[in-house]
Amino acid sequence: MIRYIIPPVAVPRVISGTALQTFQGPQPRHAQPGERIELVDNASRRQIIPPPLCTAVVRCEILWFGNRITRIREGGAALFHLDKFAHACGYSNLEELEGDFARRFKPTYMEGFLVEWVPPSAAPALAVA
Repeated sequence: MIRYIIPPVAVPRVISGTALQTFQGPQPRHAQPGERIELVDNASRRQIIPPPLCTAVVRCEILWFGNRITRIREGGAALFHLDKFAHACGYSNLEELEGDFARRFKPTYMEGFLVEWVPPSAAPALAVA
């Protein structure tokens, strides 16, 4: 099972089920759709929720100008609602995401993957369909 580290600011939204994706940098192997994943709180190193089901892993690019994110491309397509992207990743708004990413990464061109999941409670119904 692939483990993904979730920043503390996003943990409450992962628990509530309103954050269903995370940006992750390159690594040797990412989960594949249909695999269970482990979401771990970066602060406590504890599992946040029971293992959800990965639904997608999509290449994601984040472009910066100064300390501001100017463009996000998901699977090569430009996103137009950056606040919606931030919220889906567990942040209140784009500014909160920018602040956290600037601390964890360098505010420069970033390339990684967007890992998406369904909550554990929805996974059994998804598997039957």
